[in-house]
Amino acid sequence: MKKNNCNYKAILHTASDGDSFAYKELRFDTWTSLRRYLSEWSENHPEGRYMFRGHADSSWTLEPTIDRLGVNSSQVELESLSKFQRGIPVFATAKDISFLNTPQKHLEWLAIMQHHGAATRLLDFSESPFIAAFFAMANLNTENKEKCIWALPLEVLDSKNKNDLQNELQKNTLQDIYSDLNLKSTRTAWKNILGYSNPVMQFERIFRQQGTFIYSLSDKRNFFSLLRDYFDDKTFDTTPMIKLVVKRMSRDKISQAIKDLKTMNITYSSLFPDIDGYSKDILMMQYTDIS
Repeated sequence: MKKNNCNYKAILHTASDGDSFAYKELRFDTWTSLRRYLSEWSENHPEGRYMFRGHADSSWTLEPTIDRLGVNSSQVELESLSKFQRGIPVFATAKDISFLNTPQKHLEWLAIMQHHGAATRLLDFSESPFIAAFFAMANLNTENKEKCIWALPLEVLDSKNKNDLQNELQKNTLQDIYSDLNLKSTRTAWKNILGYSNPVMQFERIFRQQGTFIYSLSDKRNFFSLLRDYFDDKTFDTTPMIKLVVKRMSRDKISQAIKDLKTMNITYSSLFPDIDGYSKDILMMQYTDIS
């Protein structure tokens, strides 16, 4: 099926460990056709609220960093959190210490740890498909790879979770349950679900990136394995998970994409408002000017 120079193809993705989830794959020949499709997203997909994640290599799987390390998330996160908290007086500035004394929940602490580079179960998504596109395009280490954007409908998570958690929802809202991520929970308190949250403590980077975390609330099943509980063949024609892939592009085409996103004020320095972000913008200017 052709639309906006895009080939639609519905496939079932299977991982090497046997876990699988269904998603629609939309393949684009050019950045221009992908950009046009993203600009018409709400018209093309009125069925739900989607969150977006860009991958600079379309072969990368949807896994948070700690899952890629192949460790027990809850145990390692709890030990890492303890070490992180002990290190704050040694390594944090006075300004940081004031900020870091305010978190109350483990979810907030994991967000802080990930913000500073530690591995956690949290997977970053954005409300903006174009911010996701920037992260797919601006990684110069994967210049010769196909790029992709994952689009995940939050309604599918909420619908299944409401059905599975009916008893708990008599006293709590879904967001209360999602945010109550307790790494010290007993085995029976963990839930084999995916949840999502906007951190109560808003970092400037998360705010600028229109960010949301999606994560497993299980101590046994990781993010990728839980996806199959929500997305199967039945979701293809209702509210599917979508993978938008653009084929390998030449350097000048990638440069054009980066320039287009800059006109939308999507740059490293707008998403990472510090000297590191500005330095990466200089790298982007060097790349696009030479192409």
